[in-house]
Amino acid sequence: MLDYRLLPDNDCLENEKAVLPKVFELIRRLKVGLIYGPISPEDRPYYRRAVLGGPAASMSITHVASALTQRGLRAEIINPELFGFLDRLRNIDFALIMVHGPFGEDGKIQGLFEYLRIPYLGSPVLPSAICNSKTICKAMVRSLGLPTPSHTRLLPRTEEAIGEHIACSGLSFPAMLKCDTGGSSVGMVKCKSLDDVISQLSSVSPNVPYFCESFANGTSCTVSLIQLGTTMFCAEPMEIETVHEFYDEISKLEGGNSGAGVRYHYPARISKRAAQRCMENARLIAEQLQLTVYARVDFIVSEDGTPHFLEVNTLPGLSPETNFVTGMLAFGFSYADLLVLLIRASLVNTIEP
Repeated sequence: MLDYRLLPDNDCLENEKAVLPKVFELIRRLKVGLIYGPISPEDRPYYRRAVLGGPAASMSITHVASALTQRGLRAEIINPELFGFLDRLRNIDFALIMVHGPFGEDGKIQGLFEYLRIPYLGSPVLPSAICNSKTICKAMVRSLGLPTPSHTRLLPRTEEAIGEHIACSGLSFPAMLKCDTGGSSVGMVKCKSLDDVISQLSSVSPNVPYFCESFANGTSCTVSLIQLGTTMFCAEPMEIETVHEFYDEISKLEGGNSGAGVRYHYPARISKRAAQRCMENARLIAEQLQLTVYARVDFIVSEDGTPHFLEVNTLPGLSPETNFVTGMLAFGFSYADLLVLLIRASLVNTIEP
């Protein structure tokens, strides 16, 4: 069982840095499979942008592969969309999952690796499946007494049913329309009225689960978590500032501090009390869900300093400019060191007590 705490102290960080050379020597014997491909709607925009707009060096997989190979690790990119995917898995010792959304963060691929007895990056099957559904995860968070915006799942999706769902939920407009099992803000829309919601859903497949939640005014913050040894630690909240109306798909594609409309502030420009509450809430959520290795918990912090829970990301992006990596580098680890620590934590979790 892991321990769940707030910020690591300097002694802890220095101990982790001291053991890194030994960790390198152990894991450099492994063949690492980098599981990446546009199998989910969440990954396709990033993949398409890199392929059409280039260069390929902008892709997260390129950064990860380069950092690992430069440190002497054997890494092979394995695309789950290509023929022979399962056969190629037989030749790896560790799966570094970089697929997001459906087939990446919903427990499916985690279950496959469990069945194949291949250690893999990130949280196990059950936390992945729970967090993949924003509404199920929100129900768990509400049971802990933590605030989250009023919301409702929109199934079935007749106009009458949508109106009844929203009327009974207590949510108010403006409201955010989101895919229940998607990420990277793909398909997320701010709606001013019930008619807006109905109009937006008219062009979406009825089989795609959507939900609606009250728009939360405040500061967009995220708390990154990382497992060091057998303890899961919270970092200080990071603030995401965007010139757009909300942290939308375009903002996430642009990345932090790119000069293209989104900036990260670490630590977040909120009160110490609000930052403490964000970390305490993130720690409690991580412990209850039994998140492992690394994760992110997103909040909107209102003017009175209350963190309103939005969602959990069980496989945050690993490009150097992502908010997770940016926050972790503030601990003093290099980019390659960070990747090695994540692999180490994943392997630690496979050792039976």
